[in-house]
Amino acid sequence: MSLIIDNSSFSTLSSSGTSKSFSYTVGSSGSNTGLFASASLRAQSGTVPPNTITATYNGVSMTKIGEHTYNGTTADILVAFFYLASPATGANTLAFSWTVSSIGAFAPISFYGVSKSSPWRSGSYTTLAGTNSGTLSINVPSNAGDYVLDVVSCEGYGGGAPANLEEDASQTQIMDGEVAVTNRMAYGASYKSGASPTLSMVWTKDGGLYAIMAGISVQPANRSTGVVVSPMMRF
Repeated sequence: MSLIIDNSSFSTLSSSGTSKSFSYTVGSSGSNTGLFASASLRAQSGTVPPNTITATYNGVSMTKIGEHTYNGTTADILVAFFYLASPATGANTLAFSWTVSSIGAFAPISFYGVSKSSPWRSGSYTTLAGTNSGTLSINVPSNAGDYVLDVVSCEGYGGGAPANLEEDASQTQIMDGEVAVTNRMAYGASYKSGASPTLSMVWTKDGGLYAIMAGISVQPANRSTGVVVSPMMRF
C-alpha cells in the first residue's frame, strides 16, 4: 500500500502562552491512516525544559517521536514531532501544551497507507549558530515510497528585521512565516518524496540568529527493507 497524503495545515500562536488548540480534519476514507504533527517554539525568556511538550488529537495522546532544543541568544528554541495511528476522522481538536511561556507554530499532516508496525524511520536534526544568514541542511534516512517531513525554528531579532526562511524548491511547503511578541520567531515545515538511503532537506534564512531543524521519514505499509527483489527470486 502506497502512502497518500490526506490533508495538511498549520496554525500559529502569536501571543505568548503555554498551550495551543485548533481544529484539524482527517479524511473519512482510506486505510492505515496516520497523523503526524510538528511543533516549532521559541520561549519568551529562559529555557524550555526537555520532555515537557505534549500533543493530543480528539483527546487522544499522540506519541512523541522526538524533540530537540537549542539555547539561543536570549531563550530556547524547540522543534518536535508527534504521531497518532488511526486518528478520529472529521474535524477534531489538535492540542499542544508545554511549560514555559512561548510563541510557536504547528503543522499537522495526515496520510493513508502508513505502516502500522514502523510508521517512521529514525530522523536527524541540525542547528545553525547565531548568524544573519545561512543554510540548514539535514540528510534524513529514507527510501523510495517514503515521505520526508521537516520542521524549522529560528530566532528573530527582538525589534529588528524578520528572519525570513525559504525551503528548497524541491520541497512542498506546509508552513513558512514569522510570529513576534517580545522575542520573534521564524518557522517552517515542508515535505518531499523519499529516496534511498537518505534524502537532503534544506532551508535558507536571510536574517535572525540561531536556528534548529529536524526531519523524519514516514514509512508506507509496503515499506522496503532495503532488499531488491527480482522477478526470479522466490522465498
